[in-house]
Amino acid sequence: MYSDLHVFRSGILRSGNPFSRDVFVIGPVYITFKKKGLFLNSDKTISIPLSNITNVNIHKSFTGNNIHIESKFQRSFTGHGFSDKMAIEIKKALEPVLKKTR
Repeated sequence: MYSDLHVFRSGILRSGNPFSRDVFVIGPVYITFKKKGLFLNSDKTISIPLSNITNVNIHKSFTGNNIHIESKFQRSFTGHGFSDKMAIEIKKALEPVLKKTR
């Protein structure tokens, strides 16, 4: 069950805040975006079913790649500070899902 999970973490130096790295967890059914809050006990977690993903965009910036994932029903999230290699791996992991939804 856990072998199907793919975890992608943003770089410590690229994410803007080394204490709150962005994390994408891609599973067999859902993609989850996690970000630590400013305080130790607060987390921001958003999960979207893979079947609802409509678009994945990679935007290059000075601090790394920003990955913007859009879904049906106007839900979206953006992860900041990923390396080039990590951004390509995330997009490749989501390509089969995007082909099914189009």
